[in-house]
Amino acid sequence: MTAKIPSDQRDTFYAVAILGMRALDARSNGRQRLDANADATWAAYKGAQQHADRVDLLVRDAAVTQPTAFAPRVVFDLPGLADDDPFGADWPGAEGPRAGDWLRATPAEDATAFLRDAARAWGLQVGTVSQPLGTITPASRLVVAGVGALLAVFAAFDGRSGFDFAEQVTVVADRPGERQLAGLVGALLGSHQAVKLLAPNAAKDAVAAFRAERIIASSDVSAAVTRALDSWRQGGLF
Repeated sequence: MTAKIPSDQRDTFYAVAILGMRALDARSNGRQRLDANADATWAAYKGAQQHADRVDLLVRDAAVTQPTAFAPRVVFDLPGLADDDPFGADWPGAEGPRAGDWLRATPAEDATAFLRDAARAWGLQVGTVSQPLGTITPASRLVVAGVGALLAVFAAFDGRSGFDFAEQVTVVADRPGERQLAGLVGALLGSHQAVKLLAPNAAKDAVAAFRAERIIASSDVSAAVTRALDSWRQGGLF
């Protein structure tokens, strides 16, 4: 059975997912999921389907290439689902009349502003990174924790040739909004694979396997994540 997700969290997931697709459309010269042509195609072929059906179809399609941002299986850490199943049989879908509002909403023009809006929608604080990021190259391997750290690393990677967020970064997160935000950062930076996630209770062997050179963390991380990072540092993993 799929774990029960509070309806407000489910709605936030969908709202942020659709805004994320619009933000991706704005940065892409290729296929557009939510432009006028896509709207016309949907109007011509939707039949009896409603806005909620379109939302679920869009999310299911986006989850194929960007599961960390668009698959409830990943965002909500749902157990017992196959890697190619974003929802699970018990997932209720995009219920209610709000689906039309999500489809009509537009994100901030700037990608960083959109990510801040997404964090705000999830009720997440954007903390500060106490230490300078230092030199980051395409060979850097980083563990990133916290919304503020994600935004700082996004700024450091954005527009730079040879950088791949999903390849270079592992994100430590224990909240759905953080996991979705990590996926959106990877998608906006053009990564073509799932963003790597670690829970704060991950085994030290899993952390060591990534061979990260350092941690970039912000002040908004949870107490559980703070304890995990301290333990990994004390264990000599960084």
